[in-house]
Amino acid sequence: EIGTVVAKIMDNFKSLAADHRIDFSLDDRSNGEVLYLDMDKFEKIVFNLLSNAFKFTNAGKSIKVILENRKDAIVMRVKDSGVGIAENKRKALFERFESFLDRNLFNQPSTGIGLSLVKQLVDMHKARIEVDSKLGEGTVFSIEFLKGIGHFDNDTDIIVPENVESTHQS
Repeated sequence: EIGTVVAKIMDNFKSLAADHRIDFSLDDRSNGEVLYLDMDKFEKIVFNLLSNAFKFTNAGKSIKVILENRKDAIVMRVKDSGVGIAENKRKALFERFESFLDRNLFNQPSTGIGLSLVKQLVDMHKARIEVDSKLGEGTVFSIEFLKGIGHFDNDTDIIVPENVESTHQS
């Protein structure tokens, strides 16, 4: 259940949000939808996106995760009101070792490995990632995860936990 999983990952950032007075919230409109995901890889995707959002969002600003249930997909958005990303940096955003901002708010080094890993893991899920950003206003990373299992390759092992109904396999 995607909403529950995302909420648990977000718990890891609650004290950081409180320490930096960042309004950190989840808008879960997934309606209890179940997605087929590699949990370890999905956690890395969310963790990296949230880590970046916190690196580049000033105290008193906000970070919101939005889950939207569409007909064939769940869209997850990580939206921050941080410093934003210059348009000329967005083209190379998902390339390995590309530091996507010239500064970050906690003086942490940025190698650019995180977003290239996110892109690779998103691709492994046959999902799609997009970024929208305005300098000085913030950034939104959107990932569209397809429902069901039809989009996976035939050689992908699908393991269904006992507590998940088989009706979700369409």
